[in-house]
Amino acid sequence: MDALLQSLWQINVLDIESTLSHVCQSVLRDPSVSKDVLRARAAGLRKLGTILQGAKKPYTRGSSLRHEAVKLDTGGSSTATS
Repeated sequence: MDALLQSLWQINVLDIESTLSHVCQSVLRDPSVSKDVLRARAAGLRKLGTILQGAKKPYTRGSSLRHEAVKLDTGGSSTATS
């Protein structure tokens, strides 16, 4: 039963990561808006990602679509690399 639940969890995580990736690419590569709007969207997505990550420890998973290293500084901001 544990193996089944783990497999279902991994499938859900991959689906969520894939969906988020597609949505972000669509939002950031929309040809119908100006570069200024695209920059504002990118800044908003970065801020949202920072808020959602909070001060969590870096997490990597072998089957993940992304591998991120999060570095926190004393100012409370973080940087992520993919």
